[in-house]
Amino acid sequence: MNIKIDDARILNALNFAIEYYDTKEVYQSEEKGDGQDRETRILNTLRGKIAEEAVADAFRARGEFCSDPDYKHYPRGSEMPSADLYCSGRKVHVKTCPMASSGLSWIADPTTDYMVNSPSEDDYIVFTAIDPDTLAVTIFGMAPCLAVKSKWDEPRAEWMAQKGKKAFYWSRVFGLGEAYEEFEPTKH
Repeated sequence: MNIKIDDARILNALNFAIEYYDTKEVYQSEEKGDGQDRETRILNTLRGKIAEEAVADAFRARGEFCSDPDYKHYPRGSEMPSADLYCSGRKVHVKTCPMASSGLSWIADPTTDYMVNSPSEDDYIVFTAIDPDTLAVTIFGMAPCLAVKSKWDEPRAEWMAQKGKKAFYWSRVFGLGEAYEEFEPTKH
């Protein structure tokens, strides 16, 4: 399923990304040496918010309730929402990556993404990719986080592995069996 969100929401997501990364806390984290400059951080946040908007639209197109993406800034150490979206009783975690010919993979940080280590029965992950040129989002499918929990791998990028990140590779989707649901709109 491919979704393109409107320019107003893209602009809203961009403003959020810029404001979020123009804080002192983020500049301090850049000194940790993870190789991501300001532009890369803003772009990654922008892509994530666009994907969240697209997933919310997709749930609504299926006739399901779905919350709007959260555009609130949370100070370091404060309580953050336990999911990106809340859709028909599910806590939905949206993972996105750039559409690339070299293969699809999604990255998570086990220290902040509790869906990696301690998901509950109502936690779901939705796998998406975004076209870097058009910002159109492809929604591949979703699965319960409990089914995905044992399938996270070490990332191929050495700096990510050194930071303790985890990766989920497209080839692992096929090992999810019936737990994986392709994302299709409700047929009328």
